[in-house]
Amino acid sequence: SETSYIAIFDAGSSGTRLHFYVNDLDEDSGELAVSEIEIAGKSKVAPGISILSNNSVAIANYLNPLLDSLHEVLSSNAIEPENVDVYFLATAGMRLISKKAQKSVYSAVNSAMLAQHLNVKNIRTIAGWEEGFFGWLSINMISGNIQSRERVVNSGIHTLGYLDMGGASTQIVFEVEGSEVGEESASVHSVEIGERNYNLYSKSYLGLGLDRIGIQLKAKPSCFPVGYPMKGGSVGGWDFSSCQKAISSVVSNVSTLPEKSLANISFVGVNGFYYISNMRIFKADGAMLRIEELQ
Repeated sequence: SETSYIAIFDAGSSGTRLHFYVNDLDEDSGELAVSEIEIAGKSKVAPGISILSNNSVAIANYLNPLLDSLHEVLSSNAIEPENVDVYFLATAGMRLISKKAQKSVYSAVNSAMLAQHLNVKNIRTIAGWEEGFFGWLSINMISGNIQSRERVVNSGIHTLGYLDMGGASTQIVFEVEGSEVGEESASVHSVEIGERNYNLYSKSYLGLGLDRIGIQLKAKPSCFPVGYPMKGGSVGGWDFSSCQKAISSVVSNVSTLPEKSLANISFVGVNGFYYISNMRIFKADGAMLRIEELQ
């Protein structure tokens, strides 16, 4: 068998997370076994790296706890740093800043990693549709809807839809059939998994994440608790109807989804959708909650 190692730095808008994977490829059968090694040290740092643009020293200090954790994994498993492929993939937080600022951040990230003798393969901001796709792929692999070496091409749609509310953006992804996409064809991407092709509607809404939507509504007292101190000396004055109108003006009519495609698809909501549904008021206690139950 052939073994390879991958370290992924997932740079989100609210923090950067480290993951470490071991890939074991059976050269005879072609089967690939992927396992994740638990990070014993610090596996997440906050806040998002985008706020550190133009400060290379701060970026190096920001990454040090994660790099220290990575080296602990390598030393405990007798793995040489140069044998690890390192990917630093950023999402919506970095999409909010200019290309020039992104370049400055990534130059500092690259320098910090090369100083640790790591084999840096890719440092970049992934597109919104990619961010959604990776999440869609994860939930459908976990649920068994997609097999890693799928050869049988079944007719119809058998995958789950995916909703992801992050800090700076929200993603929606679902499988479609070619004739159903209509005006939204630009948001449909064809991906090959195993030996099957999937047409996916994958779209990201920059600015509609939990943190960014709050920033857009910071001047709306009706969306904050009564008496909550706000900037400018005003205070919150919670009113459901008024807040609903304010939110609707931000999120309504941002896109037209191909409704026919949605009819028979079950969706899974993660991250912000999960956190909100598990607030005390809904009494979910960490369990999966259906939309019907919330209503």
